[in-house]
Amino acid sequence: MSKILKSPFFYALLPSLLFYIYLFSHEWIPIHDTLHVASIDYYLFNEYVQNGSLPLWNPLSQYGLSSNWYLAMYTSPSLYFLLPVAKVLSEVHFFHLFYFSLFLDELVLLVGAY
Repeated sequence: MSKILKSPFFYALLPSLLFYIYLFSHEWIPIHDTLHVASIDYYLFNEYVQNGSLPLWNPLSQYGLSSNWYLAMYTSPSLYFLLPVAKVLSEVHFFHLFYFSLFLDELVLLVGAY
């Protein structure tokens, strides 16, 4: 345990870890750009869980658009890895998976493998 506490990685991860513990324990809704990304990801999760495929058309944005650009720009690789988890655990609240994907993105960034 003392080896973990002496690690600089632990202290780099600690603020992020505390922030996400707070997010999971409260009902927090993202605002501004994060809300936009969360709505795109919600549409992705919803379509994948209900129909088993990625959406190729987004009728909710600008009178309907091809969603390929949105999926490429706004969806992180960690969110794609969580799609099978969302399919198996379809009753899990989407925001928890969204927050967990953000945490995974920060973890990968801290490791330096992004």
